[in-house]
Order: sequence, then C-alpha cells, then structure tokens
Amino acid sequence: MNEEIGEKTQKIVEYEHKIKPEFIAIIAFLIGMSGTIFVTWLLGVPLADMMESIQGTFLYHFIPFLVSTIFFIVLIYKTYVKDISGLMFLASAVMLHGAAELLYVISPPEGSIFQRGDNILASIADVFFPIAVILIYLHIELIEKVRPNLVHAIGIVGTSLPMIIGQIALIIIEPIPGLENIKEQITNLILIYLGVFAVIILWISLFGIRIMFGNLKHADSPQIARASLFVFIGFSSLLTNFILLGASYSYTFLEEALLFGGNSIIIHNTWLITLALIFMLAAYVMVPEFAYALNFDVYQLLVLHAEMGITLYSFTNEIRDTSGKIKHDALKSPAILAIRDLVREIASAKGYILLLELSDKMIIMKTHEEIVSVLIAEQNSYFMNKGLEGFTQQFYEQFKENIVNFDGNVGIFAPAKDIVKRNMPFMRSESLQLDF
Repeated sequence: MNEEIGEKTQKIVEYEHKIKPEFIAIIAFLIGMSGTIFVTWLLGVPLADMMESIQGTFLYHFIPFLVSTIFFIVLIYKTYVKDISGLMFLASAVMLHGAAELLYVISPPEGSIFQRGDNILASIADVFFPIAVILIYLHIELIEKVRPNLVHAIGIVGTSLPMIIGQIALIIIEPIPGLENIKEQITNLILIYLGVFAVIILWISLFGIRIMFGNLKHADSPQIARASLFVFIGFSSLLTNFILLGASYSYTFLEEALLFGGNSIIIHNTWLITLALIFMLAAYVMVPEFAYALNFDVYQLLVLHAEMGITLYSFTNEIRDTSGKIKHDALKSPAILAIRDLVREIASAKGYILLLELSDKMIIMKTHEEIVSVLIAEQNSYFMNKGLEGFTQQFYEQFKENIVNFDGNVGIFAPAKDIVKRNMPFMRSESLQLDF
C-alpha cells in the first residue's frame, strides 16, 4: 500500500528551477536590454530609410496598432474561455495603447508628444499614454498589495494628472484665438511634468522587474516560471527604451551622442513600447492564470458554516512527500478551533472581507450568507481577495441546498476543488492535482 502511495505521489513533485532564479533574472534582463538596443539600432541605422519613408504614412502607427490589437483580442478570448478576471488593468492599458495608435493612424501626428498643435485627434491620443502607464502600475502593484501604496499613488497620479488636465485644457482652448500666451504656459508646464513622468516610468519598470522576480522565485510550474520570464523581459525592454530615448538627446548637452558611434539616431518609441507590451502580453496569452500569480505563499483555505462553526471544506496549498504526507500544515487544529469561535462572533458581518494579522501569517475571511471562507496566507493582495470573493460566491451558489439543510455530511463538498481551480489559480498546481 505504501509503495502504491509513493508511486502515485512521486509523480507530483514540487517544481524546482533548473537554474537559480537569480541567474534566470539576469539572463532575462540582458535579453530585454540587448534585444531593445538591437531593435533600436536596426530601425535607426540599417532600416532608417525605410522607417523614414513610412513615418509620415498610416503604416507607421497602423503596424503597432494591428500587432497590439491582435494580442489584445487573443488575450481577452483566452481569459473569457478560462474565466480569468485578473487582467482588467493590463487589458485596459493595452486597449488605450491600441486606441492611441488608431487615432494616430486616422490623424498622423506632427511634433512631439503633448505638442501636436491643432491636431485634436493626436492630442487626445497623447492623453491615453499617462492613463495607460497608471493602469500598468496598478496591475503590477496589486499583485502584492490590497490597494496602491499611498506614496506611490501620489507620485504617479500627482505627476500624470497635471499632464492630462493640461492637455484637455489645450484641446478645449486650441480653436480660441488670442490665447497663444496661455497655450505656451500650459505647454511648458506639461513638459516639466513630462520629464518627471519619464523618471516615474523608469521606476515603474524597475518596480515591475522586482515583482516579476518574486513571481519567478515562487513559480510552482514551468508555465508560471516562463510567463514571469516574459514579463521580466518586457519591463527590461521598457526600461531600456526610455534610457535610450534619454541617451539619444544627449547630443544637446554633450559634444556628441552617448550611443551608436556618437551619432544621434531616431528612437521609434511607439514601436519599442509595442515590443515591450508584446512580451508582457505573451505571458498572459500563454498562461492566462498568470494573472493571479503571486510572489508570496498561500497556505490554506477553509469554508466554515457561519452559525455552526463546522468546517465544510478544507484545502491545503502544499504538496505531499513521497510517503503521501503533507509537508507543512498551515494551521494546527487548536488554531482552527479558535477561528471557528471567531467566525461565530463575526457571522453577522456579511459580505465584508475581514483581515487578521499574525506574526508570520494573515487570515482573510469573506462572509456570504451562511458560510465564511477563510484564507491563510503570508500576506494579502487585491487579486487574492478577488479570488477569495469569487470562490465564496460560487461555493455558496453550487452547494446552497446542502448548506441551508446541512446534515453533517461534509463529503458532499469535495467537488469544490474545481471552484478553487477556477477562482484561485495562485494555488500550487501540485496541490490542485492531489486527491485529499
């Protein structure tokens, strides 16, 4: 019997990186950096004449629009089929990027960003840029936080909002004659904030790299590790793009440009941003569940009857060793009993997510009708809360009759593992394969 258990569980082993995550991260960063430099050189030197010939045509912005839109459609389709809802911020950012490129196709812009003159459509497209950056930041930060860090939010929103308001003001007053002085002052103010915003984009890129490194370290399958790698490369590419953009203007401060043999070449920023987005989107297209990938540990899920305090369902997010024994228990039975007593006290607080902080764990509780779902994790996050909320509602809807008329048979709730898979892809794939 033990040999049968060992043979069965031997096939389910915890995923281990063949190469240390630190080395993988360095390789990914170098790929993102060198690849972006190469594409910049390719577009700016060997293909310079071709790019110059299409820059004033609809093709220049149509190609990035077409590529990003195709990836966006595939992403939405895959997330719809798999019922993954953790991509609202990233998908919205890509949609805004595509919409901006479409407006540029309809009305090819002249000048630089936030300096489009009377080109209203291009001016509107410029407004989409800071909004898209904010949405990407939200997607990344909410992987490990319930809400954005106040200092981060003030820095990002406080820098982008004046640009957005200023650009809208320029669009409104552009047709009005005699306001050239006001227009110039608003434009100068926008450009000041734009310089600060460029620094913030660099910080967001570094921040995204840190988050993805955490995801890479906590990856429990080759698919999640590969997805982390792609997003890592995407942020490295975005970071390198803006560094190159700054270096290309170095000739205005120095005797010669810093890169490409002392020559200043055209940085085709819209193409490079699209390239970075493609790498990010590729991760979610390959593995839609990556939307719920976390860079910290989740230990255990419990569903308790709110009035009786009885455990209806339990899922431990750990794999078993070759003997069939669970490696680590999140909470021992006395702690679970204490939670049961607490549930009786809070049973009236229906609908709210309650949070208890322990020394090394967090207990997140979601109440819904007669049940309370309890999630024990290393820390809390927005996407984890969304997963818990969706799980709790679907659990109650599927087993409503059994919960209302509970007769003591907890075995009836065993199929709830399918609801766990659907709403909590951040649970270890090994654990989801096991039959407890």
